[in-house]
Amino acid sequence: MAEADVVQLRFDDDLDATARARIAYAFRTFCAVYERRADVGDGAPAQAQLRYGVDRGYRLRPLEEPAPNPAYIRLPPRAVYQRLGITHMPLFHAAGERPDWLAEIFEWLSAADAYAIRDRDEAGRIPFASSLHGRYGLDPTIPYASVAMLELADQLGLDPPRSTPTLVAATHDLDYIPISRSGDLRRLIANLGVAAIVDRDPLLFASIVGAVLRGIVQRRSPLDCIGTMIERERALGIRSTSNVICRRTCRRDGNYALDDPGVVQVLRDLHEADAELGVHASYMNIADRSLAEEVAALRGLGYDVHGGRAHWLRYGTDDLFEAIADAKLDYDTTAGFPNRVGFRNGASFVYRPYRFASESAYPFYEIPLAIMDGALYTDAREHRVSAAALAARVLDMTDAFASGAISVLWHNTVFAGAQIPHSIGRLYWSLPRPTQRWTSAIEVVATRRDCHERAFCSNGLVASSGCRSAE
Repeated sequence: MAEADVVQLRFDDDLDATARARIAYAFRTFCAVYERRADVGDGAPAQAQLRYGVDRGYRLRPLEEPAPNPAYIRLPPRAVYQRLGITHMPLFHAAGERPDWLAEIFEWLSAADAYAIRDRDEAGRIPFASSLHGRYGLDPTIPYASVAMLELADQLGLDPPRSTPTLVAATHDLDYIPISRSGDLRRLIANLGVAAIVDRDPLLFASIVGAVLRGIVQRRSPLDCIGTMIERERALGIRSTSNVICRRTCRRDGNYALDDPGVVQVLRDLHEADAELGVHASYMNIADRSLAEEVAALRGLGYDVHGGRAHWLRYGTDDLFEAIADAKLDYDTTAGFPNRVGFRNGASFVYRPYRFASESAYPFYEIPLAIMDGALYTDAREHRVSAAALAARVLDMTDAFASGAISVLWHNTVFAGAQIPHSIGRLYWSLPRPTQRWTSAIEVVATRRDCHERAFCSNGLVASSGCRSAE
């Protein structure tokens, strides 16, 4: 990356210091995604320059105040928008008719609106209906922060970054590990009950019954899919990440302990298959701030833990992120919807979340969770669309915008049809594309890290070897 690739942001003297910090964060993230060096106010020669003052759209508001009602603009007829069916963009910080793209990027990536939401579902999460998407009928399969970045790049006359494969962190949350026949039987009965009573889905009920019958014939639990998962991923060249629950705090945690002989063997098998092991933060870890202890427990078994995901995707605002920072992890993959696919914070790329307490970026990376097996089932069924088509739309969006990188989650128990429909369990194997690299979460972060470090260092002008290719 040559010095000519510097992009400069200059602030007017009368702009509030907090606004400067937030807009600078959005600018540096933009530069990281577009593989440019960020210069904030230094005055060095730059390929492109942007001035920012009080006349722009961003307005400070208390965290207890939700985002203002959006205005909507029609986007220009770019080929990428026409191909993806994107026509309009919601603006939360419009300055008259003029979009403030940096303010829009900050609004999405910081999740500022979430701090004003008091509603919680039965698992303590922000309900989709209360989110920006739910309140304003926004399409979660559109990465609005990525759209804003494309428009800002066009405004500055910047070409997109060099072509590299889209990165997909292939992840599996080990919520349940088959370690006893009685436990499997209870789990299968519970799954049948959910299908019949909660989901009221006769096709899912039939899928589970079919999986049980096949298991009887094969003399193997239909929940025992880890061996098959390892073999299929090896054949497809996928190096995945499996997230492990390290303690049992309540009935909503896993069925196992780290010292169970069957669990010891499973973890050894995954490690020998070159899978990354991450921490699946227990259901109560936010309440008792125990994530660092859980990480230490898994590391104590000899596994190099770099990140993971919260069990049940259970977090609201900065509670989980503070725990991740305290545990000194490199990344998180929780930012997604439990019952929708798409881009919760508008990002189809790796980014560092925003820390309002210090008005700066957190020291770790977020790989957005864009597709989860159960959410895909719920979303497709509720909206009466094909699960395969819905997943393809999310992947199309990720491929289309700069520095595409997301995480995808298929639980280890779903591949035989004993938890969600067999068709969705099998769909995982057909999702990878030649334009993408499916790999572990830590490899996704390692590939994108240089660009972010360059953009977030003092002036973004330190010597570096450049962004690592995903090839």
